[in-house]
Amino acid sequence: MSGGGGGAASYTGRQGVELAYLRSPWDEAATSFELFWAEAFVYLTALIGFVHAVRSSSQHALFFAIAFAAASFVDPFCLISEQIRNYFHSHASVLLWDRHVAPWQFPLFACIAYVPGAVVWQLGLPLLAETGLVIFAASWSFYCFDLFACRWLLYQWHVSDPLYAARTECVPLASSMWVTTYAGTASLLARLAYRYVVDHRKLRMPDAFSLQWWSLFAFCTVAFLPLHIVPISLFYFPSFHFKLDKEYEVVWMFGLAGLALAVGDYLISGPSKQNPPSFSFLVPLQSLVWLGALAYVILVLEPGDVVSTSVHQPYGGASAKTSSLCTQKESYLFGLSSRKRYVCDDDLVHWRIGEDLKTGLKPQPLDEWYTIRGLKMDDGFYQHYVGSLIAAVVIHVFLLAFGLLRMMKTRGGVKASSSKGGKEN
Repeated sequence: MSGGGGGAASYTGRQGVELAYLRSPWDEAATSFELFWAEAFVYLTALIGFVHAVRSSSQHALFFAIAFAAASFVDPFCLISEQIRNYFHSHASVLLWDRHVAPWQFPLFACIAYVPGAVVWQLGLPLLAETGLVIFAASWSFYCFDLFACRWLLYQWHVSDPLYAARTECVPLASSMWVTTYAGTASLLARLAYRYVVDHRKLRMPDAFSLQWWSLFAFCTVAFLPLHIVPISLFYFPSFHFKLDKEYEVVWMFGLAGLALAVGDYLISGPSKQNPPSFSFLVPLQSLVWLGALAYVILVLEPGDVVSTSVHQPYGGASAKTSSLCTQKESYLFGLSSRKRYVCDDDLVHWRIGEDLKTGLKPQPLDEWYTIRGLKMDDGFYQHYVGSLIAAVVIHVFLLAFGLLRMMKTRGGVKASSSKGGKEN
């Protein structure tokens, strides 16, 4: 069964990349040199962002730190309660103990917010306009990674969960809501922390990594959990009321909402006096590495070559005709919704139940630890991915060029004013 517009998806027939455990970088490079470099790009992007944040200001460092760590405070709530739990978090928890994938979870979270955020922060916009534009840029900067991560089995969403079932090409509706609120909240909290210290308390912003700075970081991280979850609920009604079952429609809805906020606030408030335009070569370099990585993976990595052996949604059997487990439901979110308790072969769209690489056996009903295999990429998915990547590139290029022009104009105005003042004196 295909997720895109091309022919029917199928296995490639190759054993592929086994994702059960994190091997050493050397072992991983020997197994899949392409996957090794894909992960390395994530580390490199985050490293560039960290250097830029530290060199720019303690406010930038706070933004990066929130983005790097705050999401990890969400995961325990999704792990400890069956009412909230989804199988991505269960999967990730096992991978954390088995030392796979989780090491690049933190730099990836940083990239979600800081890659688009650093670009937008250079523009010198008023607060709400800046937050809205961060949301817009983030919705497209991360969209391709969501497409890649699900098809390449880096995470598996609960197949029958209503929030994750509405998708185009394997990107759950809830993910786009989470990415936009994650990036926007991290950016907004860093700015508000600065305003509280400098404008309200009339103090100097503490140096990065000082004791006072860590106190701000701790407060922002605690505040981040409710502040980035609550806005997601605002998207539920329009998403389902207007039946935006196509993921690109959802991305456009979130992105354009952020863009409308940015334009409206800028027209009302004008340029920010607190945050003048700036430019650093590290920002376009960070965007180049991130977007280059997204281009790299679609060129060299085939999802049909990937298998994953770990915790997945409990297996129910082939279909409802052969197993009663395939019809069982469970309530979650404290009774607000329901979903299928077990995943069956008929439910799978973007991957297939496979044989264990060691035993050659398929899972039995009720099993949670088993092997799944990716499906070969079809033309429809490839076109969707490349089109989304082009949109992200255009957005980054436009914002970077606009920021550079604004900074040059601002500096030109300052020089002209200084020259005029000198002549009058």
